[in-house]
Amino acid sequence: MLAARLLDADFLVVRVELRSLPSDTSVQEQIEQALYQTLGERVSWPELARGADGALPVHNVGRLRRVLQATGHQPADYLEQVHEFQRRESELGRPVAVTGDQPDRRRGPGTVS
Repeated sequence: MLAARLLDADFLVVRVELRSLPSDTSVQEQIEQALYQTLGERVSWPELARGADGALPVHNVGRLRRVLQATGHQPADYLEQVHEFQRRESELGRPVAVTGDQPDRRRGPGTVS
């Protein structure tokens, strides 16, 4: 798992399982809904990013390719939304890394693509 491989002090990993979220939500809304599912309380993305205490927020999208195929979304469209989210956040002083994982039978489950 990616979260287990990143140092807690350097990275704040938010795992987003797209299959459990409505497909018509923004990247920010997806993160906030994933936080609610994990924490049981509402946390805004800006609030979380400001409270990261120097750690780089990492938005980790689980099984991205499979979910996009199942929902009929084009990967390029979703990746453009992610790019715009990263650009906006960087301009606002809240840089964020985005990763997606997909099991690779050659390397085993949990690898990062």
